[in-house]
Amino acid sequence: MRALGAAFSIVVVVAGCASDDATTDDTDPTIDEPTAMPTVDPNAPQYAAALRITVQRGVDRASELSVHEARILHADHGVRWTGVYIGGPCNGGSGWTRGGVAAIAKATGWRFMPIYVGQQSAGICGAHDLSYSRGHADGIAAANRMKAFGWEPHRDIPVALDVEAGAYFGNPAAATRYARGWVNAVHAQGYRAYVYGSPYALDHFHDARVRIDAAWAASYFYSGFRSVTPEHLSQMGSRYKHDNRAWQYAGNFHVAGAGYVDASTSRLLLAPRPGGTNRARAAHRELPAACGVLEAGEGLARGESLASCDGHASLAMSDDGSLTLSRDGAVVWTSETDGAGTSAVLEDDGELVVFDADNEPVFTTQTSGFSDAHAELAGDGLAVIADDGTPLWSSTAGVQVIDDGEPVIADEAE
Repeated sequence: MRALGAAFSIVVVVAGCASDDATTDDTDPTIDEPTAMPTVDPNAPQYAAALRITVQRGVDRASELSVHEARILHADHGVRWTGVYIGGPCNGGSGWTRGGVAAIAKATGWRFMPIYVGQQSAGICGAHDLSYSRGHADGIAAANRMKAFGWEPHRDIPVALDVEAGAYFGNPAAATRYARGWVNAVHAQGYRAYVYGSPYALDHFHDARVRIDAAWAASYFYSGFRSVTPEHLSQMGSRYKHDNRAWQYAGNFHVAGAGYVDASTSRLLLAPRPGGTNRARAAHRELPAACGVLEAGEGLARGESLASCDGHASLAMSDDGSLTLSRDGAVVWTSETDGAGTSAVLEDDGELVVFDADNEPVFTTQTSGFSDAHAELAGDGLAVIADDGTPLWSSTAGVQVIDDGEPVIADEAE
């Protein structure tokens, strides 16, 4: 990624991916938390179907792509998305506008990765305040830039924070504080929070329980487009394994007719055209596959229910619009969404959400950033639980936010 406002940081590459033949004190208590192509309609059914998360080839570069360049990349190289530099204190991107992005979407049906270039180290950029409070303020600024580009909040749209390798390796603890503040603010503003950086930084952020919705790792093993998938990058192990990983595998190479670009492969949710939404996808549900458990993407519509394995508890999306938990026939908890709720889904970012008829959320467990989580009927309650068994939310205790590995009540984390 070459879009910093000052000197570019080092990209650290260590062996650990598939070979080329694969081608076939972190919180701040004072912060509240060139082939011609026909013009296409990104709202057409075939593009709506693309909301299903699959492996997609993407590019990015500092200067805005023209429609002509995007068409070449689309037709000749199978590119399906591009990064978009929306701003930030160390942003070196140029020319990116809402109108330009909308024109690319109309011409190609592409989706997008909005990029906010955050604070870096002093050797990279003049903006180098890697504190939680600065991260939080920059997260709010990122949300405002998203709105300026036509990506409205509460539509299940992501924005990625660019944390260069030098910023992390120069001070891992400070970079973690900054990323945590940014992620928390972006979530509070109604967006998915992705982070771009070194695989080692992303590993650390994951293990430090920074609530990142998806990781975009920069690790250059190639010098052009390759038929690789995000899973081919082994440097992140089993982290970010649930449709929430991208890999930038080649940097700054020339493409005839399109100039110099970086190449990525992704398996994650991308942003729609400006003014669009991902909410229809978020509200889609699969029927539960096992007793007593909701996995990512599973949920209930009105009139449907999920029984515990012992048969004593039942979770139901009632006809009156509330998600209701009963124990031996007696109601013990409800989402209190009478008249509004039409479905309940455990989203792939770890939130259990009740949606209304317009696919807008009317209840949420506020547990985004834990893509490995599941919901289960346990004892007398309903709980959302991380993959390591840590409770994130329960019908009896409310929201529990993970910060520095310790579960605390959300109000105390703010």
